[in-house]
Amino acid sequence: MLRQTRPDTGSRKVVSHGTAEATGRKGKNSSKACSGCRRRKSKCDGGNPCSTCELYCDTCTYTQEQDGRRPAAKAYVSALEERVRHLEGLLNARQDPSGGAGEPHGAESHRTDGDEATQPFGPVDWRRHLPPELAEWDEELHEDLLARFFAYFNTWCLWVDEDSFRRDLALCLSSNPLAPSRTSFYSPLLHNAIIALACALSNDTRVSDRSAARACAARAKALLEDEGERPQLSTQQGLLLVGSYHSGNSLQGLGYLYSGIGFRMSQTLGLGIDCSPLLERGVITAAMKQQRTRVMWTAYVQDNYVGRNPSILRSTLELALPEIDPELDQHPWLGPANATEKKALPSFASSTFHWLCRLAIIEEHVLTAVYALRVNLYSAQTLNRISEIALDLETWASSLPISLRIAPQTIKPPPPHIILLNALYQFVVILLYRPYYIRHNAEMNSPLNDTAVKRCSSAATRIVALFELYQRSPGLRYAPISATQMAFGAATTHLLALVNAESAQQRKKAAELRDSTHACSRILREMGKGYTCALQTADIFDGLVEKWANPSPPADGDSPVSSAEPGETASAAAPVQLAAAQALDPHSDLARELLRLGWKPPTAASLPTALMPVPPSAQARVLNSALR
Repeated sequence: MLRQTRPDTGSRKVVSHGTAEATGRKGKNSSKACSGCRRRKSKCDGGNPCSTCELYCDTCTYTQEQDGRRPAAKAYVSALEERVRHLEGLLNARQDPSGGAGEPHGAESHRTDGDEATQPFGPVDWRRHLPPELAEWDEELHEDLLARFFAYFNTWCLWVDEDSFRRDLALCLSSNPLAPSRTSFYSPLLHNAIIALACALSNDTRVSDRSAARACAARAKALLEDEGERPQLSTQQGLLLVGSYHSGNSLQGLGYLYSGIGFRMSQTLGLGIDCSPLLERGVITAAMKQQRTRVMWTAYVQDNYVGRNPSILRSTLELALPEIDPELDQHPWLGPANATEKKALPSFASSTFHWLCRLAIIEEHVLTAVYALRVNLYSAQTLNRISEIALDLETWASSLPISLRIAPQTIKPPPPHIILLNALYQFVVILLYRPYYIRHNAEMNSPLNDTAVKRCSSAATRIVALFELYQRSPGLRYAPISATQMAFGAATTHLLALVNAESAQQRKKAAELRDSTHACSRILREMGKGYTCALQTADIFDGLVEKWANPSPPADGDSPVSSAEPGETASAAAPVQLAAAQALDPHSDLARELLRLGWKPPTAASLPTALMPVPPSAQARVLNSALR
């Protein structure tokens, strides 16, 4: 019996002689108890409020905690029994030498918390989902390719969480019969996509002919239907990487196709929705929430690179910006190709990604304000928007942490993704002002036109300097695909400046700008050691320089490198040369498209009064520049 020891304050209710306690009748049984009765360890009638809490004038609340007194549901018991029978069958099959265990039905993990119930044991069969064409590979080469991907490519946009991927790779490819075939952090599609991209970053002769990369990409695409019906984070990540692979190989249509599927899959997975309520209810872990946020922001950043109007708008995302992980920032960065360096640098990878996402939001505003269809560049509304975006860019640059800034006098190269962040800022400046870049002697020059010339020229010069810093460590042949687009933006800006200087008879300035165009060509060709799209862009750019600026022969050491890789046949290099020729042929479809977009070739009588830039959409569709 409960003893009432609390003092009577006058607000307590007097126990009625008509209650169950007074009459000695047995109270009603209930399968749940309120928080107060649990704390008092007393019987609860399940009311709201219950009679006991009403007696003591306490707040009567019910929580989601599992009540041990409640009997288990029949469906739950049946499911447990079925699971026991299934596991017993697996054990019996494994003990039977005449029957293989095979892959357990339903072994694929569709849980959202990423915590696996099984642990890897035994050797890891890393070949299991890779194409048979890689039979001559050894584990050392496989590990080297993974290391190069995570050091050079992944740090730019944090495509994949390395620790989670490696952990689940060991789990899914172990000899554990209960191991899932894929998880939120590993899938066969993602595995093949990573290897396909990593082949471009390796100098090993076994991957130099690019046939291995093509086989991995084909295998990844073949797995799309297997994983697409019940996609996970790893499926979406793999599709984005497959899109990047095709873009790097000058297959822009396929690149846009597979990237677009990945963008749509982010909606299937609900990545744009704030999942904080799921975290509070314990449905997902904090690590999974962080990873979902990163994957969504990676898709958002890439959507601004594909060269078309953005399909993922910031206004449609409920997510906050990705949080900065101090532990990841302090993780040392040291590329496999630079392993001889004595001291590794802090990566600041998480901070770089955070500020990259901030910059991508501004880039979206540029694309929608300046490069939208039927936009009036000189309307009061557009000019006001340009002013707002310019202020946003300056605010971003002034707020950038010291650890991510690169001063013009910097000698020691920081981690490469920090260099790319600074280069992207300059590239967005070019995107904002290039439509207003006109010749010095045009009939109508507004203050904005003068500002555009200065800002674009300064940004292009800075991009070249940053890529020269990149070449010192780790080397432009290890740059991600998005660097190609930045280099091309700087190259065409220098070309416009060169045309202006020659038209104004500014010989000294023209000579300096000619050197800058040669430097841009060298940068693109160095990137072309990994990506054919960079070689193709360099060929097109060199052809434009020859037609527009009447260049003199390059200085010693500046001669363009041949587009064909060592051992590559003339027929393999022919498409690259053909694309350059089409860009210069006034009767080709490519030239007609360039003319429609405003790129007017000079005539013998005069040079054009305005050289309008090809927007990012045309670069992707016409000039075959890098998508990402």
